[in-house]
Formats: sequence, C-alpha cells, structure tokens
Amino acid sequence: MLVALPLYLLYALWTHDPLIARSALTTATVLCGLVLIPFVKPPTRAWVGGEVLSGDWRPTILAVGMLALYGVILSVPFLYRFFGLSPLPILDLAAITGVVAVWALGLRFAWRAHLFERFLGLDLRLPEVAG
Repeated sequence: MLVALPLYLLYALWTHDPLIARSALTTATVLCGLVLIPFVKPPTRAWVGGEVLSGDWRPTILAVGMLALYGVILSVPFLYRFFGLSPLPILDLAAITGVVAVWALGLRFAWRAHLFERFLGLDLRLPEVAG
C-alpha cells in the first residue's frame, strides 16, 4: 500500500489515464508481492529479516518464474488487454522497479532492526540458528 497507492495517484494525476494508472498500480503490487517471497523463505542470509534462513531456493525460483510470466502478460497485446492493463514504457517500468527496490531495502532494515515489534511493544524475535 505504501508503494502502490502513491504510484497510482501519481500516474492518475500525471497521465489522466486510468488504464495506465491501473497498470502502474498492478505492476508495483506484483513486484512488491514477488519480493516478499524471498523474505518469507530466505534462500540466503542477505534476505533474512522476518524469518530464519531456509536455504531453499525453490520459492525464489518460483517468484522469478512468476515475474517472467508477468513480463509476458505485459508484452502480449491480447493478454494485457484481457487483464485490463496497458503496456508501460521501459523507463516507467525501471522507475517502478527502483521504487520497489527502495521499499524492499527499507522493509529489510525494519525487520532486522525489529521496528515493528518495538512500535507494537512486542517481543517477536526469532530464535538464533546455530551453525
């Protein structure tokens, strides 16, 4: 929500085209959702934040596959029209990807610094993994 809705409003005000604004919203939401997969099932220590290290790459590979499928949907006219989307210029896709990357880094920091738990007054720290 923190990423997708401001992007939607920006595109709605900037382009005055609800189809382009909806495509930007959908793209941001899809990217944010796919980035969450490695956070939930971290394949490497770099992704550890909300969960313990799993070392299982299958969910991340699945996320990359779903990203490729979304790329196909945005590339094939029949498919993007079927889903009510519009192709976005490559610079817009790069900008949305950059915004999602900044969001992901912020999320990683918030999880590792236990900001959510501090804000809520909870102790939800994960047990330390030996090894």
